[in-house]
Amino acid sequence: MSGVKVDPGVFWLLLFFFWLCCRKIRTRNEAEHGWRWLLLGDGLFASFDGWQIVLYTTDGIRTTNQVYLEPEVLAAFLRYIELLKKQQLKMFECIG
Repeated sequence: MSGVKVDPGVFWLLLFFFWLCCRKIRTRNEAEHGWRWLLLGDGLFASFDGWQIVLYTTDGIRTTNQVYLEPEVLAAFLRYIELLKKQQLKMFECIG
């Protein structure tokens, strides 16, 4: 896959800090799923199950959608974000 390469050290550091944040948040879902979650905004939640990040939405009663980001998928997503950042910088350079 072409694109921006994410430094493995940065990737694992981000994953570690995400894990620390989730570790401090206790919820009723923890008893049910064994996970801790974090509200990202706009009804999107994230949790870490020890291997992968789980993104999900809920209607207040049950989980309605789930996406599992294994380490390889998360790395690809981070590369995509870096590409978007570079494109935005180029766009602002053309305007300014």
